[in-house]
Amino acid sequence: MSALNSGPDTVTCIPRVITGKDRTGSNVLGPGTPVTYKGVSVQPAGLAAFGSAEDPGYVNADYIILKAYEPAWVGGPHSTVMWEGEEYDQVGVVKKFHRGKRSRHEEIKLKARGVEVR
Repeated sequence: MSALNSGPDTVTCIPRVITGKDRTGSNVLGPGTPVTYKGVSVQPAGLAAFGSAEDPGYVNADYIILKAYEPAWVGGPHSTVMWEGEEYDQVGVVKKFHRGKRSRHEEIKLKARGVEVR
């Protein structure tokens, strides 16, 4: 059992999947089957978590989801994540930490969508 499967947050991931081909033969992406994850922890992303803008691995993100390995995250770099009634874009691939059984986990980076003018 992981120490990371009892977080206070619930998120829903809507992966982008290939739904067909366009007239030129290119893949067309569309929303896949949503998957809800309970017991995760969503935290603000500090720049320290990603290094600096000069680092090749630097990714600008607003939040990080920390979750246990099971169940596996279904999203990819273009997935939509719903959290507290707001939509976020997944940034990059899932980062996996293969430590001990109780501390191994996945990190998913989120970026807020554009500002809505009302």
